[in-house]
Amino acid sequence: MYEHQKRKIQKSYSERRGVAAVESALVVPLLVMIAMGTMDVSQYVNVAQLVNDASYEGARRASQNTVKNQSEVEQSVLNYFTSQFPNQASGEIGSALTVNVRDYLEANIPNGNLETVPSGSAVSVQVIFQFNSVRWLSGFAGLNGVSIETTTVMRRE
Repeated sequence: MYEHQKRKIQKSYSERRGVAAVESALVVPLLVMIAMGTMDVSQYVNVAQLVNDASYEGARRASQNTVKNQSEVEQSVLNYFTSQFPNQASGEIGSALTVNVRDYLEANIPNGNLETVPSGSAVSVQVIFQFNSVRWLSGFAGLNGVSIETTTVMRRE
């Protein structure tokens, strides 16, 4: 009887190993997908914060009376992004970036001349950034082609 029980235990152990292998084959890919999705969403949140900070930086620059035209604000925003993504080419970031500067009436500033905006009036800087240009994982469809947009309003000094 002892030999019979020993064989039964060995058979049971080998069956359990087979079940564990099947369970692992089913669960591990799911866990990897969840981890990669979490990384993608985390990167999106990080880039959204950078877009918000870039908009603030542009509005801070546009609010200064020493800034004469819109191109200085756009360059300030582009400089902020290139400092945050040092491994990306400046031209690649620039093509994924749109900066709109508007006056207190929410109208585009004629010829980009910020001197036409009176001191004490609000000036807004809208930054739109294409997330795919800096995205690490492109296999997840949920964030494909997404652009991140934010606007910051400050008073011109």
